[in-house]
Amino acid sequence: MRRSRRRTSQILFWIFSLFVVLSMALGLAVSVVPRPRQPTPTPTSFQFAVCGDNDGSSPIYEQILKRAAEDGSLFLIHTGNLVPDGSEAEFQKFAQLMANFSPLFYPVPGDNDYYQGTLDNFLRYSGAPDVHYSFDYGSVHFTLANSDLGDMTAEELAWLRADLAASTQPVKMVFLHYPPFDPSGGTDIMHSGNEEFMALMEEQGVDYVFAGHIRAYEAEERNGVHYIITGGAGAPLDRGPEEGGFYHYVRVKVQGTEVTVEVVPIEEAQ
Repeated sequence: MRRSRRRTSQILFWIFSLFVVLSMALGLAVSVVPRPRQPTPTPTSFQFAVCGDNDGSSPIYEQILKRAAEDGSLFLIHTGNLVPDGSEAEFQKFAQLMANFSPLFYPVPGDNDYYQGTLDNFLRYSGAPDVHYSFDYGSVHFTLANSDLGDMTAEELAWLRADLAASTQPVKMVFLHYPPFDPSGGTDIMHSGNEEFMALMEEQGVDYVFAGHIRAYEAEERNGVHYIITGGAGAPLDRGPEEGGFYHYVRVKVQGTEVTVEVVPIEEAQ
């Protein structure tokens, strides 16, 4: 009888000891297993740069890249005409030029980026995921549209409407190459779809439209939409300094839903 009790006590002792050991091991395992990282909070303020029409490498464009990388811009949006003729050789040179540029780079295609009927070289070397695309950052919805040959087609308008309508961001910005109008009254603008495009911007509550193609700086607000033309990234300018014809890029600061646009002139090397 005593042996039976002793044996039962030993069994209970070993069960208890095993439970203690397992509890300690489990506690240690829990303490050393890394917890999942929490998502990064949405930034309330940030800065980015916009430029267009460099047509390849030049001292002006190289200055813009340097300034944008140093002034705190998180990314650079390019309004098109990255290269002079759209050939593979030109885009390979451009890719080499951009290889050491640390901020993110988001381009749209321009008419000079079109080569032998396609945008294949643009898509292969520019880093753009498509001829049009969009993304969100902070309070802003960024829509990069395609007006590379000057026509705002019904298909592109449909894509724009669907993209903008799906966004719930409080600030909306659209980027493209050909502008829908020239504040100075010039005619080097979209060949078709101009009025439809501007009506869509108003309908969808777009705050800013950035374009290139005209090699100068222009800005005008129409019906609550701020239109900015920035085409001074290095290609020969279209007009004199008094008419906006100077080399530059645009620095955009976002704080909450407040947007500040600053033009940064770039001096030519003497």
